[in-house]
Amino acid sequence: MKKYHLSKYCFLALAFIFILTACSGMPIPDDKKSYIGHWQGVGMDLIITPDGGLNYKRVGSVTKTVSAPIKKFDGNNIVAGILFLTTTFEVQTPPYQDADVWKMVVDGVDLTRIR
Repeated sequence: MKKYHLSKYCFLALAFIFILTACSGMPIPDDKKSYIGHWQGVGMDLIITPDGGLNYKRVGSVTKTVSAPIKKFDGNNIVAGILFLTTTFEVQTPPYQDADVWKMVVDGVDLTRIR
């Protein structure tokens, strides 16, 4: 019969907690709440959730998709990823309201919030 030491279980539990923490996004800060929503533009679809999730799809000569937690905001830019694998979305124009429509510019694409 194998004996397992408590320290081995503690190590596994801590490793599991570390992985969960590294993979979870940060809730969107109050000053960035206007980023939350489903945004669309020519060839781009971007969803930002209140709990810090990000889903991105860009269709062009190559299709690029990213589904990852938001790690931080760097100025207006959004940094998303897991552990050391991150992608920065350059926000040239942060969300603003134009009449009744919310807009922003990400990676050079004009986006409109549809939800």
